[in-house]
Amino acid sequence: MVKERRNKTPDTCADFRDLLGRHDIDAVLIATPDHWHGIITALACKSGKDVYVEKPFTHNIREGRLAVQAARANSRVTQLGCQVHASLGYHKAVEIIQSGALGTITQARAWLSSNQAPQGIGKPEDGTVPEGLDYNFWLGPAPQRPYNPNRSHFKWRYFWDYGGGQLADFTCHMIDVFLWGTNPGFPRRVSAVGGRYALEDNAETPDTLNVVWEFDPPQSQSSPLQLIWSHTECNADGLEGRSKGLKLCGTQGTLIVDYGWFVHKDPGGKVIQEFKEEGNPVGDAGIRHKREFLDCIRSRSLCSADIEYGHQLTTLANLGNISHRVGRTLAWDGETETISHDPQANRLVQREYRKGWDLAALGVVDPPATNRPPARRNLLEPCCR
Repeated sequence: MVKERRNKTPDTCADFRDLLGRHDIDAVLIATPDHWHGIITALACKSGKDVYVEKPFTHNIREGRLAVQAARANSRVTQLGCQVHASLGYHKAVEIIQSGALGTITQARAWLSSNQAPQGIGKPEDGTVPEGLDYNFWLGPAPQRPYNPNRSHFKWRYFWDYGGGQLADFTCHMIDVFLWGTNPGFPRRVSAVGGRYALEDNAETPDTLNVVWEFDPPQSQSSPLQLIWSHTECNADGLEGRSKGLKLCGTQGTLIVDYGWFVHKDPGGKVIQEFKEEGNPVGDAGIRHKREFLDCIRSRSLCSADIEYGHQLTTLANLGNISHRVGRTLAWDGETETISHDPQANRLVQREYRKGWDLAALGVVDPPATNRPPARRNLLEPCCR
């Protein structure tokens, strides 16, 4: 396809490190499964490459912080691939939030609804590795497992070794406006309840999940606020008559946001403004989002979804999944990026590595690797350009 369009056959290679060693490449786009995102991002930054990395930013929190440090230490331009961030609707929604028109925001609720019942992704038997797939390299740092078709293209996201399910897959899109608009800092508590309730398949991540993050008062108000996530893969009838969305509830108004659309209401529910973006809002946003990355490569400016912001977004999803997996509320210390007084949960801030594929072996950190997540730098305020 590239040859037909560009009259040039692109180079191919099986090991990303071959690309990172080339001096004729300025930037990379990382679209691997999640369990490789943080590692390749850090190594790309260390090799002097600018990075566009698909969401979610990283498979675990510690690798996210290491990648941020690598980007800052090497002055790299970075962009998280949450392309809806560049949509006109999202920009206008954030302007409403930051104007104070909603008053004191006490609660925001994000949701995602679909119906894969009853078979879900199915239960295929373990099998032979397909020809052309270097399964050992595909696994990389992940545990050695028998090859299963569901642990391969796309469906890998439903297994803890490689992804974080619907929560990790969609929070970077659905809670972007909340984080961007309110700038609440770190959550102080996180609680999640859910499971694989109804789908009859071999997936591991929840088909039904509710997560609550509680934040201290942001600079714009004196009261705390909470963010709630709900998803189901067993019923497609979502909240507010939409399969997905974000609802911010304030003392002076309500804002409901979806891709390319929002409605702003007064406290009694009367519509103040409704906005619907014409054309292809997600596709057009994707073009603008990538164009911003290319422009920032030239100007050396920070992108609006810079790596620090991407890490903050993804950390919320990772904390929700950790709370679900250990079955209790977590107290999060955002300064040290550790879970307080809970060694079992704190171990899930990072992961165990397959022999020969640990962070030191791959060159992400200098041996010996530390077991404690590095101290957090000050957050960059999410920005709109």
